[in-house]
Amino acid sequence: MAEHKGFTRLKADLKAEQMQNVYIFYGEETYLRARYLQQVRQLLIPAGFEEFNDHHLSGKGLTVQALSEVVEAMPMMAQHTLVTVEDMDLFKLDESQRNALIALLEDFPEYCTLIFIYDTLDYKRDGKMKKLCARAGVDAGKVFPHNLRHLFATAFYRAYKDIVKLADVLGHSSIETTRIYLVTSAAEHRRQLEQLKLVS
Repeated sequence: MAEHKGFTRLKADLKAEQMQNVYIFYGEETYLRARYLQQVRQLLIPAGFEEFNDHHLSGKGLTVQALSEVVEAMPMMAQHTLVTVEDMDLFKLDESQRNALIALLEDFPEYCTLIFIYDTLDYKRDGKMKKLCARAGVDAGKVFPHNLRHLFATAFYRAYKDIVKLADVLGHSSIETTRIYLVTSAAEHRRQLEQLKLVS
């Protein structure tokens, strides 16, 4: 399975220590989201200055104007700020709020990284989200909630070959549920059998 483009980009940004301005973290894998969010936080915010530069907002009832104020706040005794917004339902924004969000994304401060986190809202992709993905540099045609979970499960199993630990990390009560992530195609089975060189 090919790695999701957005996930590959995030890992490359972390490795290069050059974060983009806007990301969307979503899906059921709270462990994986938290792990990468912590890596972003450690990269951007110096220890001891979190209170000034690491801002957490609830999306419930949040206006784009309030978000803009936090995003545009200059860093204090640091080079960057990090703003995380949990469960802001972008689909319920009226036209003026959508336009304000687009304006913010078009003229985004270089010192800020904004991460929209979707934990409890069902992720929906429509025309509005496609515009936001385009502004954030994310390929909207490849944005599906389950991709990150599947990618993580596949990569974890390939690396550690431990389905019991994987089930635990994914929060599955049954290994049978975890096995769904490890199903391979007929072509993959054929390739593996050919590698055994049992028939010449």
